[in-house]
Amino acid sequence: MRAQIISELEHIERDEQVKIIFACEAGSRAWGLQSNDSDFDVRFFYIHHTDWYLSIEHKRDVINKPISDLLDISGWDIRKALQLYKKSNPSIFEWLKSSIIYAEHDQVMKDFRKMIPYAFSEKKCMYHYLHMAKRNYHNILSKESVTAKQYLQIIQPLLCCKWIEMYHSPPSGQFRKIMYATIPKEGLIEEIANLIYMKRKGIIEVGNSKTLVQFIEQQLITIERVVQTQLASKCEKYEPFNQIFLNALQEIWGYDKNNSF
Repeated sequence: MRAQIISELEHIERDEQVKIIFACEAGSRAWGLQSNDSDFDVRFFYIHHTDWYLSIEHKRDVINKPISDLLDISGWDIRKALQLYKKSNPSIFEWLKSSIIYAEHDQVMKDFRKMIPYAFSEKKCMYHYLHMAKRNYHNILSKESVTAKQYLQIIQPLLCCKWIEMYHSPPSGQFRKIMYATIPKEGLIEEIANLIYMKRKGIIEVGNSKTLVQFIEQQLITIERVVQTQLASKCEKYEPFNQIFLNALQEIWGYDKNNSF
């Protein structure tokens, strides 16, 4: 599948007349939580030729290419990506931390990654993951039996919150690494590891676990308190992100901002 994905990305570059500067896996496969029938969710950043940006016209800044039921590919224009990066969009950090990379322009993405400490907002990202965990937990409250996937969809964002609280950085892109770094109890780790095993083997129903429900409810309360006490942080300056954009134009297309006209 990797060869097909890279081929599809090359087709996008030719058809859309863009350069892909970064592409990664963003779904369950990146987290190490895939089952045999899991699809491939590929996300990428791309950059147009310089002239494309020299216009007052509003232009489409996303590319969506659903290839098949098994493969979905979509990307953001670099300017859109940087605008969201400045706002501490959690998806950006997840992609930068992805364990599966399909394409990467070394210098441009080196500039991207240098901004992680500046762009990252602990409060905003923790709110994002806490809201995700709450929503997914509420979805199982009335169910008599819960699947491994449903439990993991709650536990994953909760552990991302714990990682942020403990390490003050975006969560690692691998679920097992987050699990071992944030959960001290071996018994609980074994139960969560068993969920991963069951999901990967396609075992559907796992029933209700008092241990997991107790852990989830406790973490929802604890993380809510932590988030409420955190100070909000916000990137005020556009200049560092503008510089990444201009440097990328220079790296990819040879644009000279000092002699552009």
